[in-house]
Amino acid sequence: MRTGLNRDLGFSERDRFENVRRTAEVAALFAEAGVVAIVAMISPRAAMRELARAAIGDAFREIYVSAPVDVCAARDPKGLYAKAYRGELPEFTGVSSPYDAPTDAALVLDTTSRSIDACVDALLRLATDAFGYGVEAGTTLHGRR
Repeated sequence: MRTGLNRDLGFSERDRFENVRRTAEVAALFAEAGVVAIVAMISPRAAMRELARAAIGDAFREIYVSAPVDVCAARDPKGLYAKAYRGELPEFTGVSSPYDAPTDAALVLDTTSRSIDACVDALLRLATDAFGYGVEAGTTLHGRR
C-alpha cells in the first residue's frame, strides 16, 4: 500500500491516520466481497485501530504481533532502529513516536515465545473460527506440521 495507493503519504501522525484509513477502506471492499484480507501494518495509535474497526465493521479482527522494541531492533534488517536511536528518523514508532499497545486484540502473537509456524497456526485458527473458512487440521502456511 505504501508504494502504491498511499505513496503520497509520509510518516507524520496525520499521514499515518490517512494510511490506516485508506488501507481499511480497501480491506472493507474485500470483506464486502467475502474475501478475508489479512492486513499487516504498523498502527501505533489506538485511535487508528478504532478507525479501521469502524470502516471494516464486523469483519475486523485486531491481531497484535507483540515484540519488545529491543527485539524489533535486533531483528531489523534495514537498520532503521539504529538510525532512529541516533535521531536520524524522527517520529519512529516505539523510539521517538508513541505506540499504544492493544488492550482488546482478538489474538496476541508473542513472537518472543512462539515460533513462526505457531503464530501462523494461531492466525489460521482465528480465520477459520471467525469466518468459517476451512483449514485442514495440522496445516501450516507451508502445508506441513
